[in-house]
Amino acid sequence: MALARLDDDANVVVTGASSGIGLAAVRELLRRPGVGTVLAVSRRARDCAALAALAGRDRRLQLHEVDLADAAAIDAFGREAVGRTGALHLLLNCAGMLHAPGVRPEKALAQLDIDALERVFAVDAFAPVLLARALLPAFRHGQPAVLASVSARVGSIGDNALGGWYAYRASKAAQNQ
Repeated sequence: MALARLDDDANVVVTGASSGIGLAAVRELLRRPGVGTVLAVSRRARDCAALAALAGRDRRLQLHEVDLADAAAIDAFGREAVGRTGALHLLLNCAGMLHAPGVRPEKALAQLDIDALERVFAVDAFAPVLLARALLPAFRHGQPAVLASVSARVGSIGDNALGGWYAYRASKAAQNQ
């Protein structure tokens, strides 16, 4: 696993850091002495009590509020992250959107909404490659570097016997490509 080989003072970006897999990854990374800085990215990073508590105990944690559905916000974060940390060693994209205000998993094609479809694709399919583009200069160094993006089984084209969740399934299938 990439985490086991992190060199001393490795700088890491975790998206979706305010809940679920992302928050668990931040906690685990902060337990590792080889990690230098963890840049925790979430739309509401500063409003997350768990992240605030971790940041209060560990100065290696930096909270960044970034809307991953906004390409300009991703680019601005990339400039800031590259300028602040110099070298990055791991991008762990845990952000994903199954539901949000105005976005619900569809049970029938008739429930598809173009605005919701665009929002889900922006976070699940576009954000991973936009993050890679924005952060690429920080990954150009002589040390090992990993860009990883968490997907979902429902994004499998071959394993879709149930149907439904059209926006999420399609966006995760796109991410997998």
